[in-house]
Amino acid sequence: MGDRSARDRPVLDAALGVNAAVTGAGVVAVIAGRRHRLMPAGTATAAQMALLLVYRELMARYFDRHQ
Repeated sequence: MGDRSARDRPVLDAALGVNAAVTGAGVVAVIAGRRHRLMPAGTATAAQMALLLVYRELMARYFDRHQ
């Protein structure tokens, strides 16, 4: 853990926040789907997919720096 530089910390912190938002959107989507609410379920699912793309971009940047 000590080999991470200070400039990597913001990327990892941002990724952690995005991952938490993805989880929240997933929970909202499941609950809305269970209640047969189409618009909230669809919106939450779309938000989840968009946030997953952001998360993957952040992790790709982190991975590229460490190769």
